Amino acid sequence: MQLAAEALQRMGILDRQRFLEKYATTVGRTLYLPFEVGVPKGGWDLWAQVVVCVHEHQHVVQHDEEGPSYELAYLTSPAARAKYEAEAYTCNAELHYWRYGTLPALRPMAEGLKHYGCRPEDVEVAAHSLTLASVSVRHGAVVSKATQVALEWLNSHVPHLRAKQD
Repeated sequence: MQLAAEALQRMGILDRQRFLEKYATTVGRTLYLPFEVGVPKGGWDLWAQVVVCVHEHQHVVQHDEEGPSYELAYLTSPAARAKYEAEAYTCNAELHYWRYGTLPALRPMAEGLKHYGCRPEDVEVAAHSLTLASVSVRHGAVVSKATQVALEWLNSHVPHLRAKQD
C-alpha cells in the first residue's frame, strides 16, 4: 500500500495520504485495505467494509480471468481501468439494491474515476456501462461473480439486512 501510495503521488494522480486513508487496492489476489476488516474505523463502518471488500474481490475475479494482462491493462490504459472499475462498481450497485431495495446514484460512481486518471470519455463509457447493468440489477439479477458469493453469505448469515421484498 505504501509503495502504491508513493507511486500515485509521484505520478500526480492522487495524494499519498488520501490514498492510504480512503482507497483500497488489489494486486493479484491480495487486497490492501485502509481498515482492519470487522473493526469499524472513521468512514469505514461494517457495511462500507463489506461493499469495498466485494468490489475489490471483483478485481480478483478479473485477475483470475485474464491473468497478468489484467494488471498491465489496468495500469497502462485509462479506458481499460474505467471498464474494470465499472464492472467492480456494478458490485456496489448490486449490494446496495440487496440491502436497500433501490439503486445508488450511478453517475457519481463513474465520475469518481476521474481520480483514477480516467479521461472524460472513459468516464462516459463507465457511466453507460453502469446504467446498462442497473437495468438487470433493478430486476433482481446479480451479474457479478463477487456479489454472487457475497450475497450467498449475507443471505445465510444476516438476512435481516436485506431490503423487504414485496
